[in-house]
Amino acid sequence: MKKTKKVLMLFLASILMVVSSCNKEKDDPQPQNNTVICQDSRYTGPNCDQQKTPTKILITKISITKFPQYKQVPNVTWDGTTDIGDYRPDVSIQLWKNTSSYQFGTSTVWDANYNQRYDWIQSLSNDFPFELDPSGNYYVRANDYDNGGVKEVMGEVYFTPYNNTNGFPSILYLSSNEIDVELYITYEF
Repeated sequence: MKKTKKVLMLFLASILMVVSSCNKEKDDPQPQNNTVICQDSRYTGPNCDQQKTPTKILITKISITKFPQYKQVPNVTWDGTTDIGDYRPDVSIQLWKNTSSYQFGTSTVWDANYNQRYDWIQSLSNDFPFELDPSGNYYVRANDYDNGGVKEVMGEVYFTPYNNTNGFPSILYLSSNEIDVELYITYEF
């Protein structure tokens, strides 16, 4: 009987050891592969909610949708009788980086109507796509081109082409008191 008790005790002890070792394996979390692959390659992070910074932002088209009918002096037209065409402005767009670095200019729309939209796309005189520095500070300037090459500023609007919460818009809507401009853009990563 003593032998049976010893064998039974050894048997129960071995079962307890197996059970306790099994419980330890279940309690210890196993390392898991936490690599997240985001469906939209423009985003990153554990929840795919952090925007990646683009390496390039490209302007593919520029539109002006608003500019002043008159100069700041009430009812004085942009062009006088000595200018080519009529009293309407001859509109062109310039892109500047920071405060003094000229980047890009469009062709001129002669005798433009203040209440119409004008688009500039790739052509012999418009060099699109044009690359922007994602973190650069820029401004768009609308000019009236006059006889002799003189350009009168019709309005300006300042912008930064990228911020990490903008959701990668395909059109940047830029607005000031004088002008409204749309920049059609694409992103490269």
